[in-house]
Amino acid sequence: MHPIRRTFLISALAIAPLFLPAFVMAASNPIDDFCASPTAQGDQQAMKECADLQALQDSNSKIKGEKDSIEKEISDIDGQIKIAQQNIKLQNIIIDKLSKDIGAKTTTVAKLQAKIDRETKSMSAIVAKLNDRDAISLPEIMVGSKRFSDFYTEIDQYNSLNKELLALVLDVKSSKQHPLFS
Repeated sequence: MHPIRRTFLISALAIAPLFLPAFVMAASNPIDDFCASPTAQGDQQAMKECADLQALQDSNSKIKGEKDSIEKEISDIDGQIKIAQQNIKLQNIIIDKLSKDIGAKTTTVAKLQAKIDRETKSMSAIVAKLNDRDAISLPEIMVGSKRFSDFYTEIDQYNSLNKELLALVLDVKSSKQHPLFS
């Protein structure tokens, strides 16, 4: 064989695979060729079978389209589920935080109520003492005191009780005006 022919043949064989897919794709389906042929066109049985084949191919394409649509819907629903699950997680975090806040505020309210109760009892005791002291008139205090300084001590104690009572009343009022009691 001549060297130029051999080189051409080797080159043709080397590049043939590059063009082979084009030939394969250009070749038509033998069944489609048969259904389009005059031979099949003249045979009613062949035409019926070709029509059935075409109907099956169309149905298969339709089913594939529906499958793709259903898969997309499933994917969308999965995305919505993930979003809903994330929202639930966030809502649970908010609920936990609110529960802790409620617990802390409940503790604060209990402490404030205990303080108000203690101060109310103290006020009751002071009012009782003041009531006992009010039952005695100033001249009786002066006459009943052994020394003149005892009289001033009694009056000073009376004033101290009044100041203490006023401070407790203001403290209770302040406690009741706390934002948690609003």
